[in-house]
Amino acid sequence: RLLTLPHFTPPLWPRNITDSAGVILGLRTGTTRGEILKSIMESATFYFVDSMESLRRMGIATTGFIATGGGAKSDAWLQIKADIFGVPFTRPRVPEGSLLGAAMLAGIGTGVFSSAREAVDRFVSVDKVFSPDLARHSVYREKMALFREVFPATREILKRL
Repeated sequence: RLLTLPHFTPPLWPRNITDSAGVILGLRTGTTRGEILKSIMESATFYFVDSMESLRRMGIATTGFIATGGGAKSDAWLQIKADIFGVPFTRPRVPEGSLLGAAMLAGIGTGVFSSAREAVDRFVSVDKVFSPDLARHSVYREKMALFREVFPATREILKRL
């Protein structure tokens, strides 16, 4: 029931917008903190949908994602992402990719592993796959259309604030 324009800091991507601010639409006295958090997570994910659609127009298909970093720790957010994109999100057993990659390179460099393949086989595995719920994906497609209207509809008011 909520829709968030997550411009709590000026967005630099997909374009630099310095004259905006965060907006949460649909708040009611009964709105819970969880609903607000979920709306922020959904809207932050909506930004990435447009990027992926740009890649599709260039002929680059995306059939799934590997989640890394701190956001990969949230089952709820990974399920939201899978539902919004309509493709699976996979969390590796070790989601800190940079740290794991550095450790594997150190192991290769010091002879602990004879090859990158050996290091990958030893350390890279799947923890969990988040498959999209197609009914929720359909609802999110409608919500995404509304999300695309929020900034143009509020831009002049936010400038004046």
